[in-house]
Amino acid sequence: MLGRLLKHEFKSYGFSMGIIYLAGGLMVLFMKILSMLPYGDNARDGIQMLMAFGFVMVAFLISIAVQVMIVIRFYSTTASDQAYLTWTLPAKTSTIIWSKLLGGLLWRVICVAVIAALGIIFYTGSYWLWHESISGMFINGELTPGMMINGILSQLTDSVSSKDIAGFVMYYIGTFVWSIAGLLLIYMCIGIGQLFGKYRVVASIGFYFLIMIVVQIISTIGVAVLSNISFRSGNTDEVLMGRYGFLPSIVSLVAALIANVILFVITNILFDKHLNLD
Repeated sequence: MLGRLLKHEFKSYGFSMGIIYLAGGLMVLFMKILSMLPYGDNARDGIQMLMAFGFVMVAFLISIAVQVMIVIRFYSTTASDQAYLTWTLPAKTSTIIWSKLLGGLLWRVICVAVIAALGIIFYTGSYWLWHESISGMFINGELTPGMMINGILSQLTDSVSSKDIAGFVMYYIGTFVWSIAGLLLIYMCIGIGQLFGKYRVVASIGFYFLIMIVVQIISTIGVAVLSNISFRSGNTDEVLMGRYGFLPSIVSLVAALIANVILFVITNILFDKHLNLD
């Protein structure tokens, strides 16, 4: 049943996500064309810097739009007045939540891949103002998408020693798991809203911001503790990614896993025991 629900969940996003990616791609293509035009040196530098900033904004807007669509989809199919069809399906509450979670995560991964592809397309070319300063890194003096990827990977491997790889990998695994917790937190807050009748939307938003404030306070305390370790050791890089970095990454990953379990259990209970579609 989970497979069929997940397949339907993935397809249901298709049109809206396609529009988002198409609009973002067209905007990136338009900015790339503007960057390629034969300006004078001063004008070229200013316009290309502006277009580079514009790409960052487009990437940000794409990610925000995808996140909004995921939240809207979850709310409309589980907590709105039209959600009866979802809860009449012959599936457990946990199965339905799993399908929503995995479907949303899949589209977030696709979003990252699309933005990365657009970035490679946008930034490749000999017309960029910084091309001359980095073209010497390549044999034929040209910067192609493949060479850009190889250059990025080379920079990563040069900056991360073999002894730091474990901490590096654990850090990014933890970051991904925390992103799952972020999505589950939204789902849980929508579930909390079910306890407040016709005020469920306001309650969901209020609880989300309240929880985020608490999380921010806890995170700030954690950063302060880590900074104190860095100050005592005298080597910030080692604290963040070196021999001191592996332990904080493990702690962060374990905390993220625990947070995910707690958030999922609470969300499941809220929708299973306190669903209110009136």
